[in-house]
Amino acid sequence: MYPLIRRYLRRVDVFYLLLCAACSALSVVVLVSIGQTQLGSNNKASVQLIASLLGLMLAVVFSTADYHALARAWPLHAVVAWGLVLPTLFLHNVNTGLVTIGYDAGGTSNYSWYRVGGMTFQPAELAKISFILTLALHLSNVRGQVNKPKNLLLLLLHIGLPAAAIHVQGDDGTALVFLGIGLVMLFAGGLSHWLVAGGLAAGAVGGAALLLALIGLFTVLGWVIGLVRSALDDSSLRDEYHDRLYGMVMLDPVAFDDVSTVDEGVFKQAAIWGTVYQVQNSGGSLDQYERDPDTGSALIPALEIDTYISNLLGPDYQVTEGSFSTSEFVYQYDEEKQAYYVPVTSSVALYTPTVEMISQKDGKRIVTVGYVPTAANNTTGELSLMAPTEPTKYMDYVFTRGENRQWYLTALRESDMKVEATPTPAPTDALVEDLQNDQLNADTAPAEEAPQPEGEQPAEEGDAQPAEDTAESTEDTADSESTAE
Repeated sequence: MYPLIRRYLRRVDVFYLLLCAACSALSVVVLVSIGQTQLGSNNKASVQLIASLLGLMLAVVFSTADYHALARAWPLHAVVAWGLVLPTLFLHNVNTGLVTIGYDAGGTSNYSWYRVGGMTFQPAELAKISFILTLALHLSNVRGQVNKPKNLLLLLLHIGLPAAAIHVQGDDGTALVFLGIGLVMLFAGGLSHWLVAGGLAAGAVGGAALLLALIGLFTVLGWVIGLVRSALDDSSLRDEYHDRLYGMVMLDPVAFDDVSTVDEGVFKQAAIWGTVYQVQNSGGSLDQYERDPDTGSALIPALEIDTYISNLLGPDYQVTEGSFSTSEFVYQYDEEKQAYYVPVTSSVALYTPTVEMISQKDGKRIVTVGYVPTAANNTTGELSLMAPTEPTKYMDYVFTRGENRQWYLTALRESDMKVEATPTPAPTDALVEDLQNDQLNADTAPAEEAPQPEGEQPAEEGDAQPAEDTAESTEDTADSESTAE
């Protein structure tokens, strides 16, 4: 054992190893002092101590490895390390089950982490080791020729591109570490002192221009990555179709292959309640509309209804203004005010939508929508737009591009997406309140009439007690009260 340790100590830089151990010990001491005075616990110091010991052990292990072989194996570790880094540039807090890609560990828009179960790790630390090995190999290949313009440019790209990728992650601290490591290695690899001096002199004059160039580079990279990210992320488009189809989904119309075969009352009713949803979703209420003093119905302008239908079905779809009825309600049309009387009720919404998928097929846009049943409605008189459960079925809304390049609804079909298991509706607050009221009414309801004893028959309905008997009974009662006094 001891000969092995002596052989190891002769091969390594003992001063460097002791310096690393001293820095690790200092970090633990600092955390202990902070924990005692500010945090009230030494948990962070304990974690740092364990991490430092593991780091020193790994340093000893890696120091015994042949770094030449590790450098030559750069295709392996570079692909692994940067293959873990690159997804975090585009995916932010994407949960794939046990693994969360691009996890923002501190809520600081730093998406450079992976979360596996309850543990997190930063792939940039692996990339840092790979970066050092690949840059060392690069410097070895151009040994003695570092100062040639072509070689120097490639070396600067070797340093700058990884730092730029880490910057896009949101971890500028680690990006600066990459730049520092790269520049120090470049200087140690034979960068001309004259170039260094000239660079410093030029930096004093043209530092602002260089800074602007780097900002421009990072801006362009961020713009490109943003475009790629937006192309992969359709959440905004899903939200758009969620609001656009709310009125249709909540009323659960039957499937159709052509809008011309559907009673226009279906679309008018969907437009009415879709308009109500949009008003409520934007922070408004039905109080902004004129109310009928007799029925309390809200007068919703026909212009808003027509606009909703036009946005849904296209400008070519014509709507006939006038009263209409459905299986639920009768919608009266006021010709003078050009508005529909809409009952203020909470019993309309059968489902709420959740957009599961948007796809393209045969020039059509297919929007697959999950139907989430409403558990209950409240009793306040306002529409309750809540979605307490998972979808119980799925439908495909088929859109066709019009002449103005906009997509309009042309068909409604049953979806190939099926519900794996029938979900159990979760009660809303309104439902819980209704159940409590029902229980209260049951507790306060009058008890059933007790059965008559045998031999006694209840008075037949309509029999009247004689007036004399009534008077006598009243007198007897009065006498009894007097006696009690």
